[in-house]
Formats: sequence, structure tokens, C-alpha cells
Amino acid sequence: MLGENCVQNEQSAKSTLIPRFSLKWLLGFTAVAAGVSFLLSQAVNRQAWALGVVIALESLVLVFAVYAWFFAVAWLFALLRRALAPPPRASSPFASAGPPAQLVPPRQPE
Repeated sequence: MLGENCVQNEQSAKSTLIPRFSLKWLLGFTAVAAGVSFLLSQAVNRQAWALGVVIALESLVLVFAVYAWFFAVAWLFALLRRALAPPPRASSPFASAGPPAQLVPPRQPE
């Protein structure tokens, strides 16, 4: 009884050696590559609009590269700090006998 009602969905393991692309993705990539090629060819022919678009795209790439560089430098500093700093000691904030320090002292209600 239990085996009859139980549906098993077995999926085959996806191969990582040969990536699977759909025809839709390949056609979309081809269309984008054709548009970029057309844009670059018009920029080589000194069309003003194409030069402007290429300069804008190069600016975006430059901004992203600078962001990635600063992130890498900050990450390196964080790794160095973690490697050079002593490990933190574990302690409980409730280990003392008295009450914890209060930022705003309590008032008596009026």
C-alpha cells in the first residue's frame, strides 16, 4: 500500500563537464554579441552616438573595476587583521555579580 502511493522523483546527476545551454540562451547571446559588434563598428567609423555609448560602457567597466579593487584591498586588510589579532576570549556578559552598566539611568515614576 505504501509503495503504491509513494511517487519517487529520481533526477539524473547533472554533468559538469559539458554545460547545458538552451537554444533561447544561445540565440540571445548571439543577438547581444551582434549588437555589441555593430556598436563597436560604428564607433570605429566615428559615429558620435556610438562613441558616446562606448565611452559610457567603458566608464561603467572602469567604475566596477575600481570598486572590485577597493573591495579586494579591504578584504586583504580584514584577512591580515584576523591573522594578526589574538583570538577573542569567550566571556559571558552576565558573569559579574552586579547589574550591567546602564546607558540611561532609571527614573522613579512620578
